[in-house]
Amino acid sequence: MSGQVDFARLLQKLKPHVAAWVTRDINREHSQPVAGMRYFSYGDDPLTNTNFNGDSFSDVASWTKIDLSADFSMVPIASAVVLEVSARDSASASTDCYLAIAGGSSPTVSQFVGPHGLANDAWHRSRLIVPCDANGDLWYQIQASGSNTFDLWLRIFGYYR
Repeated sequence: MSGQVDFARLLQKLKPHVAAWVTRDINREHSQPVAGMRYFSYGDDPLTNTNFNGDSFSDVASWTKIDLSADFSMVPIASAVVLEVSARDSASASTDCYLAIAGGSSPTVSQFVGPHGLANDAWHRSRLIVPCDANGDLWYQIQASGSNTFDLWLRIFGYYR
């Protein structure tokens, strides 16, 4: 088979090197996203809160604080959190519905997670690294399709400081 590549054999030879590259990049991403920052994980037991465990929300038009130390029993020294967001809305197929989350009450940049465009009541899940404000807290807004139609779960898997 002159001129053809045996991809199975090539993959077998590259596998240890690719695994090392991926591991190195994952460790770099989660241990030092910014020079001088360290990552701390809650492992398989993320922090949760009863206000964000599938509760239904209407529009939350103004930026609203999530006090991470009070609501999630988290240390107040975080500069960013690894946040898993699960969201759905009963009219997501035809409505622009989303959660905006940021590290301040008047942010210039925020992250959006939303089920808009998905089938009604279909879950949209994302894991984000979200910067905290100076007190280690987060701020959010919700645009829902109606009254108590936006269901939201938040889980914190770790933090940076």
